[in-house]
Amino acid sequence: MAILRMSKMKFYGHHGVTGEEKEKGANYEVDCEIETDIAKCAVSDNIDDAINYDTVYFIVREHMENRRYNLLETVGVKLKDEIKTKTGARRITLRIRKMGPPIEGPMDYFEVEISE
Repeated sequence: MAILRMSKMKFYGHHGVTGEEKEKGANYEVDCEIETDIAKCAVSDNIDDAINYDTVYFIVREHMENRRYNLLETVGVKLKDEIKTKTGARRITLRIRKMGPPIEGPMDYFEVEISE
């Protein structure tokens, strides 16, 4: 077993509950950890036997930039489900951060972590 990590992927998206969030958009960061068996690809040295990072990145980018959700929790579950389906990953942990969320008071980001 191994953990594959993709850290601080950066996107601009239009997720949120308020009209202003949906219209204006915000910066997001996404971390993705994928637990998978690497025995076959480690021996074959063939990308077809491994989880392709490009595939995961493009799934994340599609959801973050081209789709709109009210809640980051929804984004996380949709991402987790699609990544698991398309890669066969054993376990996935996602951390999605909305940078500078529109709340009263100083805050760097709001983060949701989803794991399964």
